Amino acid sequence: MNKDVLKRRKLPKESALYPKMSDGVCSAIRGIIKEAIDSGNNKIFIRTNLKRGLPLENINKVAGPFVEAWALEKFEEISDKVGNKYGLVNVEAGKRLDAFDMVLQFKLKDVEDYVSANVDSKATAEDILTSGKSPNITSFARIRNEYLDDPDYIFLVLSLKHKVFSEKADGNGITNGIMQVTAYHVYDIKYVSAKDLNYNQALGTGQMQIRDIHYVDEERKTAEQFIKMIDDKYIRSNGLIEELKKLPDRSVDLICTDPPYNLGKDYGNNIDWKQWHEYEQFTLDWLTESKRVLKNTGSIYVFMGVKFIPRLFLMLQELDFHFNGWITWHYTQGMGRTKGFSPRHEDILYFTKSGDYTFNLDDVRIPQKYFRERNNMKGANPGDVWEFSHVHYSNPERVDHPTQKPEALMKRIISASSNKGDIVLDPFVGSGTTCVVANFLDRKWIGFDINPEYIKMSENRIKKELNMLDSFDPREARTPKDLKKDNGQVKLIFRLK
Repeated sequence: MNKDVLKRRKLPKESALYPKMSDGVCSAIRGIIKEAIDSGNNKIFIRTNLKRGLPLENINKVAGPFVEAWALEKFEEISDKVGNKYGLVNVEAGKRLDAFDMVLQFKLKDVEDYVSANVDSKATAEDILTSGKSPNITSFARIRNEYLDDPDYIFLVLSLKHKVFSEKADGNGITNGIMQVTAYHVYDIKYVSAKDLNYNQALGTGQMQIRDIHYVDEERKTAEQFIKMIDDKYIRSNGLIEELKKLPDRSVDLICTDPPYNLGKDYGNNIDWKQWHEYEQFTLDWLTESKRVLKNTGSIYVFMGVKFIPRLFLMLQELDFHFNGWITWHYTQGMGRTKGFSPRHEDILYFTKSGDYTFNLDDVRIPQKYFRERNNMKGANPGDVWEFSHVHYSNPERVDHPTQKPEALMKRIISASSNKGDIVLDPFVGSGTTCVVANFLDRKWIGFDINPEYIKMSENRIKKELNMLDSFDPREARTPKDLKKDNGQVKLIFRLK
């Protein structure tokens, strides 16, 4: 057996002093940062020769490295004081490719040896909603191997919140930019709760991410328990692609899915916030597998937000899918805006794998608006602008999922692009609506999700009998205008419906 396999099998056992060392170092760091803030030594100035100074937006863009450098300097100032009350004896800046920004060495009470802590400092803007959401911390393989090699390895995250503002300099009329550290939080990455730590597979061996760098819950864990936790996240995060790979070629008739839009939404055990190139690669990976499993007569419908849908459209074309429609789902309720128009729609891209595809128009017709001899009075094509209400939070059918889609909307897609007995796939099953409606329409279905709670939620919904859809297209209730009432046309129309 080679050494690599032995290394993977070794069970790390840290010393009994590890909790005391970790807690002692965190307490000292808190004290140093608190002292700097309380004494007013928490500002960084950008001095210019500009009367108006720099725009605050631009100051925010460069604040991160400055704030992190500020922290290093504060630690160096303390370590230069021999016998300081924090026991900080040495500070070293991290090298370019290190996982951390600095190494702090302490002499703690009741601990015989010096204690070294590797600290990764992260600056977050207090007035930017997405700041500090799911940043990459260190690679999965690196942190795992560090704990295998040394179970007493200490890796800390130091979160520093800051605000930026401008201030006139005395006497010369020049405006300076100011970055001010306002809050802090330091914690051992090994103690971060399972719900707050995620795995991002996009880069190399993958990156460990923290859902919100400044706000985490802590759970005491041993090095062995921590490694088991991140191993489990590694396995689950690779689950979608791996599960898709298990499906045979050309085995699915319809793919209908609502993937995360990369807007920072909280999906229970993960937040969908990736760098642009990471999200793009993630999308390409699952689309590539989706094309492989889709039958030549199959279709794919993908919901997407406005920021990424142009790139998604091009990706589907680059994968040689056939464009067949850009559907606008219009709804009457949504987020309000005071500057700009409130968003009231989502987009659905409709592509097929070939020019020979299933489309059952008669199954999705709606009543004609007017009676005309030339019109097909079985009903009209519903077009590519659909009105379905959201599943409102007060709706008794609403479940605990942030992006639940209406059943009637899914019914239209599944009815149009599949037949009874066909297989419908949803790689991002979420609240389970696709599978619920597919089951109701006598289709077979497959659903995947990274969150086991959503899988349970979907299974429970499928078990319940579906008697009434949670929404409808208001056009389905209309009666064609200009009907002649003396020749039985009304009865004919409703009989054909």
